[in-house]
Amino acid sequence: MCTGPVNIISSQPTYGLDVGQIFSYQVNASDDNPNGLPISYGLKDDATIPGVTIDANTGVVNWVAEDMTDYGSFMYFTVTVSDNLGYKDEQQIYLYPCVAPQHWDADNSYCQ
Repeated sequence: MCTGPVNIISSQPTYGLDVGQIFSYQVNASDDNPNGLPISYGLKDDATIPGVTIDANTGVVNWVAEDMTDYGSFMYFTVTVSDNLGYKDEQQIYLYPCVAPQHWDADNSYCQ
């Protein structure tokens, strides 16, 4: 959903993680405004993942995968970007934690 010249240009990531693994992701965004306004990064309140953080200035997302079996098979959070003029964009990121003794295969295709 883009409502102005601020755009998230990252691919839409979906990741499988083993419990205890660190998830780190760089959100890339651009501002088509010719004034080159600074971009702010944030997280929407709809996140189903407790403890996920984002650096408001750099867009780096961090989370340590926890045993989330009470939350279902996957979790998500929504990254937001905005500029000083109020233009914004957002992107959902899905994470699939795999609980020991299972783990993600080498291709990150399935939890085994």
